[in-house]
Amino acid sequence: MANGRILLVDDSEVLRLTTAALLEDAGYQVIEAASLAQARASLGRSEIVAAVVDYHLGDGLGSEILQDVRAAHPRAAFILLTGTTEAVPEIGDLYLLKGMAPEEMVARIDAAIAGRR
Repeated sequence: MANGRILLVDDSEVLRLTTAALLEDAGYQVIEAASLAQARASLGRSEIVAAVVDYHLGDGLGSEILQDVRAAHPRAAFILLTGTTEAVPEIGDLYLLKGMAPEEMVARIDAAIAGRR
């Protein structure tokens, strides 16, 4: 847990597992959630340095959990993931396009976390 814990929310199991493995290889501990409901239930369990949240989830938009993350973890970075280039609201600290180079994704997440400390 050298780099801290990240809450990863994605309803695609394949993408969630792949992204979790990438973040774990970068030194993060990952708490996985497949929905907004699961993510909200996970928020109070342990301290996080970031929430990496898919924008389109089966039970709503990832942006809906921003206020919950900020209330429970004010210093955590909030990062939205999107699979399209459609307009994504400019909220939180960063948004990332799914499928980007893994090294770039980790570097941008690291920078967003550093910016919130």
